[in-house]
Amino acid sequence: MPESSRQILSLLAAMSVDVTVLGSINVDLVAFCLDSSLPKPGQTVFGSLFEKNHGGKGANQAVQAAKMGVKTRMIGRVGNDEFGRDYLEHLKQEGVLCDLIDSVNASTGLAHITVASSGENCIVIIPGANGEVDDAFIEMHYNKLSDTKVLLCQNEIPFDSTIAGLKAATDKGVITIFNPAPAPTSDLDSFFEKLQFCGPVTYITPNETELAALVGMDKPCVTDEEIIGAAQKLLELSGCKNVIVTLGEKGCFHLEAGGDPKFCCNPPTESGQEGVDVVDTTGAGDSFLGTFAAHLSTGTPMMGALNVAMQAATQSVTSQGAQASYVGLRDISIER
Repeated sequence: MPESSRQILSLLAAMSVDVTVLGSINVDLVAFCLDSSLPKPGQTVFGSLFEKNHGGKGANQAVQAAKMGVKTRMIGRVGNDEFGRDYLEHLKQEGVLCDLIDSVNASTGLAHITVASSGENCIVIIPGANGEVDDAFIEMHYNKLSDTKVLLCQNEIPFDSTIAGLKAATDKGVITIFNPAPAPTSDLDSFFEKLQFCGPVTYITPNETELAALVGMDKPCVTDEEIIGAAQKLLELSGCKNVIVTLGEKGCFHLEAGGDPKFCCNPPTESGQEGVDVVDTTGAGDSFLGTFAAHLSTGTPMMGALNVAMQAATQSVTSQGAQASYVGLRDISIER
């Protein structure tokens, strides 16, 4: 590459971005069984298909934000291995800035997934390089975490690193979105104490199952009353400004501190239908969040950003895979 081109790319990478995603990068290795049930311990079964997919909540969200046409940077780590090199190339092809993704002497994060023909699955996650997103890494990139319009985080890297990233952004007045997935199942007092330290995060965005886990319920929130009550409790515990609960085919729910609860239905599709033929829901929540962050970064009002996010997520479930199913800005037909 000519030196002049390298300089231009370096300057572009140094510029402030619209959306920064701090989080996980995983390769998904998926085996589909012929049988309707998962293998028993010690049992060998035949499969029908194997897939290697690009995953990880952080990378999923970054790819979707980039597909919405905004300047998106991913901050994280991959292994110094074939999986890591392949993933970096993939992210670059998707338009994600990768100058702050480090390669380390660890395996790239992996999710080993076995799926029965009934749809039942079991998953083993090996954090690998995601677990190396430590204090030293955050300190190295601290200023870049606030050099953005929106910072989007999840819960698939060490939580203290996520907290440090959110703190850097909130201190500079950046819009912050925290997706608490997977939700913690223990030591919730410490979890909320650290989250309040960031103070206050702009949006916390669980789904109905994660919402229930965060407030100590033993089953997912189902009724409107359960969702409203749990969201109010989550606002108090977290110190966040807004709770947005993703509800799958039902749309989403929003509660602002001091405001009235509001359920937002999925918008109709281009054909005018309320529902779609669901093929695969994998990564739909990440599509929602990447789209939401992208549109907030362009100044779209929150309700408009939610409407676009629901449309993108709805379209994503109509085809197989996570990132492979994500649509771009030109595919969004609803009025924003």
